[in-house]
Amino acid sequence: MKNYKFSISFVGTNYSGWQYQPNVPTIQNEIEQKLFYIINKKKPIKQNIRAIGCSRTDAGVHAIEFVFNTKMDTDKDVIFLRKALNSALPKDIKVLNVEEISLDFNARFDAFKKTYIYKIYFGEKNSPFYQDRVMHVFKPTDINKMMEISHLFLGYQNFYGFCKPSDEDNTHCFVENILFEKDNDILNISITGNRFLRYMVRKIIGTMLAYAQGIITIDDIYSFLKAKNISSFMAKACGLYLKKVYY
Repeated sequence: MKNYKFSISFVGTNYSGWQYQPNVPTIQNEIEQKLFYIINKKKPIKQNIRAIGCSRTDAGVHAIEFVFNTKMDTDKDVIFLRKALNSALPKDIKVLNVEEISLDFNARFDAFKKTYIYKIYFGEKNSPFYQDRVMHVFKPTDINKMMEISHLFLGYQNFYGFCKPSDEDNTHCFVENILFEKDNDILNISITGNRFLRYMVRKIIGTMLAYAQGIITIDDIYSFLKAKNISSFMAKACGLYLKKVYY
């Protein structure tokens, strides 16, 4: 038995996230089905394939780099696995790299931090090239205000007000940095942290946007950070990208 670490990228528009769900398309479904065929082709005894992902992703979220591992009994080398899987997968999922790794490696539990990027398009006209790839914001937004309050989300603190509480037992996270980069009409916001709760990045971005548009006050943000209230402001899934997983 060997353990393989796969790095992939995908456009999440046509999928209900990474994790397997019955009766809907997911990235994990595609990966496991295609690997099952590749590994078990012409073999009388079939082995199950289970892909362990580095993270859950919401429906419509993308990944520049997503990591999963799977244990398989095969004599196929890593180059063959990369090429064969790329040939079998749909065009919106691609394998970047495959490597054999120690049997105790776990893509989810061994990750010590991740970086997400959120893309916001402030152009006046909607562009077909950005469809389902960015969040289009039409309302007047003071980007400087977003930058001014970003430090409030840094450090180790309770992000209960920025998640789906029913899904989380531990709501404390460490956010290392939040960086802003303007590229013409697109604002790229990168967030690096040790772990992220469900909806956390999207709710942080949505809350910053609401403040920058004059919808909420700084006191509202403090109430979310003190877990007195839960933010209802959530940016769209289409603008979110998992950029990097650190091991």
